[in-house]
Amino acid sequence: MCVRPFVDHYDYKPGKTWTADETYIKVRGVKTFVWFIMDAVSRSIIGYRASSNRSVGPCVLAMRMAFNHIKNIIPRIPFHC
Repeated sequence: MCVRPFVDHYDYKPGKTWTADETYIKVRGVKTFVWFIMDAVSRSIIGYRASSNRSVGPCVLAMRMAFNHIKNIIPRIPFHC
């Protein structure tokens, strides 16, 4: 709870190379899976998600959180019919 405002709302200005990791942690005997999306150069966490199971949904949510940082990196391509 103390770190979340810094990770969720701070503009880290991530680069073009990212890395991801999925692991599990145990807190008071309860296993929780955690996904991290990080900038490869600055090693700042730009997306994360914790879940009680290892399904694809929480992983996609971590990626979506990270993709919110790249709105200005991906150029807009005009769509023509």
